[in-house]
Parts: sequence; C-alpha cells; structure tokens
Amino acid sequence: VAPAVDRVTIHILPYWEDKPIGVENALLHVKNIRKLMMEKIPDKEIVIGETGWPSEGRMRERALPSPLSQAIFVRGFVQ
Repeated sequence: VAPAVDRVTIHILPYWEDKPIGVENALLHVKNIRKLMMEKIPDKEIVIGETGWPSEGRMRERALPSPLSQAIFVRGFVQ
C-alpha cells in the first residue's frame, strides 16, 4: 500500500500490545515504533493516527490503566 499513498498513518497503543508496555516505557515504545516504520518506509511521511492510554480497566502485566497513567502518557506524548 505504501507506494500508492502520500503518507502512512500508524496506530501505536502500548497498553494493547501482545506484551503490554508499562506507562514508564510507553513513550519510548511509541518513539521506537515510529522510528522503525520510518526506516522501513523511508520515502513516506509517518503519521501517528492513534495513540493513548486507558483511564480505567484491567491491569495487563505492568500496564496499569488509571487517570494518572493516562495523564503521564498524554502529557508526555504532547510534549
């Protein structure tokens, strides 16, 4: 699909990974996945279309959904 588009939109959701990422490593994970995609598709702009952190729900390994975790993730991502 990449050759036929102007930009590639990716969704990176660390909480929902097969091996969930804790919020303390979630922003680095987002950065690394975007970088990997930029290396795989170097001639296209890579746009993060969706990312985030849940404010409630069940804990998935080290990934704790909470308003505090959500605020840490979103504020760090925006920064």
